[in-house]
Parts: sequence; structure tokens; C-alpha cells
Amino acid sequence: LWPFSRSNRPFSKALRALRDTRGASEDERVAGGLRRLHDAFHAVAGEAVFADDLPRFFERFPELDFAREDVTRMFAASRARFFGETGPPMQSRELVVLTRRLARAEARMRLRRP
Repeated sequence: LWPFSRSNRPFSKALRALRDTRGASEDERVAGGLRRLHDAFHAVAGEAVFADDLPRFFERFPELDFAREDVTRMFAASRARFFGETGPPMQSRELVVLTRRLARAEARMRLRRP
């Protein structure tokens, strides 16, 4: 099954999950959003994707390269959030916007591939 078929779009699934966070605190939304985005990147690549893997990821999926700067920032925010490293914080709204952009690109990728 092609990983971008209607029933299996990782970024679209992540977007639905990010939108369904009623009652959660901002901190919970950010933590959950970062996890869901990481899960989506792993699913798209078919393997774990870490910050150091992003250049290769974008080589494999040039359709997503338009978001390279924001994705790199998201990975840095994740390292800061979960591992105490220095990095830029992200708000849940920023994660939703990034995920929406990736989900739209994901849908277009499906149309161009067999």
C-alpha cells in the first residue's frame, strides 16, 4: 500500500490528532504535537528520523523541502522540550500550521505518484 493513500496519510492523521486536543493545556498540546509530528516523519520515511537525518529525508521527499526551515525548527524545539537542549520553543498553533502545510503537500504527493 502506497504510504500516501487516503487511508494512510501520516501528516493528515497527525493534523486530526492535533486538532482534537480539547481540554488539554498548552504544554500538553505542544508535547503531544511534537510526538505526533515525529511519528508522522517516521511513518513517511519508513524509519526513525532525527534532526541529523533531515538532509537525507528532504532528498528522498523533495516535495516536503518547502518546509525545511520550519521542520528543522520543530526538531530543535523537540530536542529542547524533551532533552533539555537549547532550542526555540514552539507554540501548539505553530505546530498545527506546520502540520497542515505538510498534510496538504502529502495529499499532492499522492496525486503525483503511482
